[in-house]
Amino acid sequence: MASRKRLFEEIESLDSIKNPIPNANLDAAVSQVSPMKKGKNTNYFDGSISDGTCTMRVVGFTTEQQKKLSFHMEGHNSACLVNCEVKRSRQGDSFEIILKKFTEIRSSEKKFDEGLINTKINSPETVAVASICDKGEFTRISVDAKVIFVHDPIQMASGKIKQDIIIADSTGTTRLVLWESDVNSVTLNKSYKFNNIVIKEFQETKYLALGRVGSAVSEIDDIGNVATYNTDIDYHIPRKLKNAEIVAIVTLDCYKSCLRCKARVEGVEDLMGICIVNAEFTREWISAPII
Repeated sequence: MASRKRLFEEIESLDSIKNPIPNANLDAAVSQVSPMKKGKNTNYFDGSISDGTCTMRVVGFTTEQQKKLSFHMEGHNSACLVNCEVKRSRQGDSFEIILKKFTEIRSSEKKFDEGLINTKINSPETVAVASICDKGEFTRISVDAKVIFVHDPIQMASGKIKQDIIIADSTGTTRLVLWESDVNSVTLNKSYKFNNIVIKEFQETKYLALGRVGSAVSEIDDIGNVATYNTDIDYHIPRKLKNAEIVAIVTLDCYKSCLRCKARVEGVEDLMGICIVNAEFTREWISAPII
């Protein structure tokens, strides 16, 4: 029986991609690689690659792939991705590169203009606030906006310090998240250029965050009148639901959650329960409704 040979589509440039490709080979420079992260179903990492024509998000699922991409990034060496997959992002308006289980990461003989790549990465398009909801998650942008609301910093369960602020221009308002050293770095009613920041999404709501690498905030001249922000509205409510009404609740349950890791606490008896993540007895929990 003749063996079946898998064919790979050779991608000449990232900006030439117009459709999903199940089996592809491509060459690019690695510009960013995250540490391994804990996802809902599996661990993963993400980053970005560029060939000077376009920058795309790359996603992988093994520590070995993460280390290999980091090696190429730190050594400023081009990488060749063999048998990767090109998929549409969840929003469908951009593509991203998926490293499959058998994707090989090799050194590439191609050389890319680092100056052009850095320009693509570090000087993204400056957009209006209202256009953020039309762009894909993980897109890097720049925004000229005024700080119109500043929340108090809070400490997360991980120990990291987080601060939410609301920024606005004449077209609309949005939330921007500051972490750690960036907390309290802006002043209410002052205007800033938020350069090379990242669009994120949580519960169908877009928001902005400073990236781990390359983001910068600099004060600029006052941009004038901006859209107003209603502090009576919870800005965590998804945009699609702001004008909706609750017509029914199918089920309502309640469980106890560990204050340390937010996992469910089982077997609560005499004010003592077992955290299902740490497998330790705990007296610390909160009641969390499930709808």
